[in-house]
Amino acid sequence: MSHVKPQRWSDAFAGRVAAADRAAMDRHADACSRCASARERVTRASESFGAMRAQTAPELPWDSIRARVHWSVSSELRASQRGERRQGRVWQGLAL
Repeated sequence: MSHVKPQRWSDAFAGRVAAADRAAMDRHADACSRCASARERVTRASESFGAMRAQTAPELPWDSIRARVHWSVSSELRASQRGERRQGRVWQGLAL
């Protein structure tokens, strides 16, 4: 058996892999340190999902975020337009 990809371990923990395939994956991981490490990482991550689901999502101040993004974008746009106008004035001054 070749190395087991991390997403296969995730599928196995979610119950989307047949029992025979899961047994073969476990036998391979018992003999392969690389796959054993991947299995351990996915196991730890999978165990933390339950705790994350139990927590409530933080309230985000979307109006404030939207205003900051708008301010940043419009400020940069105005600054770039000012720079273009200055370059045009330099060429106009040289043409005279």
